[in-house]
Amino acid sequence: MLVVDGEEHARHRDPFAEPFKYSAVRRRFTEVVVGRVEHLLSAIEARGAASDSGAVELGMAFANPFAVGVASDILGLGLEEIEEVHDIYTTFAEGMVGYRDPDAVARAALGRARLDELLEPRIERLSGAPDDSMLSAAIHRGARAWREPEELLANLRLILFGAIETVESMILNTTWALLSHPDQAGLLTADPALWPGAVQEGLRWVPPVGYTDRWASLDTELGGVSIARGDHLIGVIHAANRDPATFPDPDRFDITRDVRRQNFSFGNSLHRRDHRHRRLDTLLKGATMTR
Repeated sequence: MLVVDGEEHARHRDPFAEPFKYSAVRRRFTEVVVGRVEHLLSAIEARGAASDSGAVELGMAFANPFAVGVASDILGLGLEEIEEVHDIYTTFAEGMVGYRDPDAVARAALGRARLDELLEPRIERLSGAPDDSMLSAAIHRGARAWREPEELLANLRLILFGAIETVESMILNTTWALLSHPDQAGLLTADPALWPGAVQEGLRWVPPVGYTDRWASLDTELGGVSIARGDHLIGVIHAANRDPATFPDPDRFDITRDVRRQNFSFGNSLHRRDHRHRRLDTLLKGATMTR
């Protein structure tokens, strides 16, 4: 669903759309997420108490297992191979960054094959015995949409990538931002009601995804520069999130800043229309994911 548009995009996305609506996710999975958080924090507390320094590594102790575990819970995969799945997605990320390195690409291919081995029996089980999980709903909503089994697997790998890589990065980036700005951490400690703003400011200040690729679907002009159909464009999310026309003193990390639904950390394109995001639509005028 990432690299196609229009009706073809809808064919891939629609089976997942209803189960992933915000209200449905919040209603069904708030307790699941809270349970994961409490379990991991209790383990961190115990591990810190047993350590001479009292320190733990936040990625391995919380961000990694939280991202993979919650993704598995919400989709209904029941994955027990939390660390292995995280390592697989690490190879995917390395393969994307090092796409010119044959070894990195080969490791990513092996990771993909292993991930498919983990996912296929779960898909088969849900295909024959539906339950109330999101993946079950997507499988049966899309029964006529998937032209071949690989399409469902490809979309599932993509959803998991978004759920694991970006959530993990967002947790670590925002924690680092707070620890490196003790005045902001102090505000948050004094007033926990500031947490929503802290999360949004963390997303804006260091987005978990730095840029997005597009390929122009028609000849156009942007900022006086001619763009030909098929040209490769890169929208730099980090730069958009620090646009001084929208965010005063944009390099300052400020959890009291009102950035609700203004940052572009989750992207915006023909795949997501919102009148509040016309600025990026203008930036990427005439561009789609079409290669």
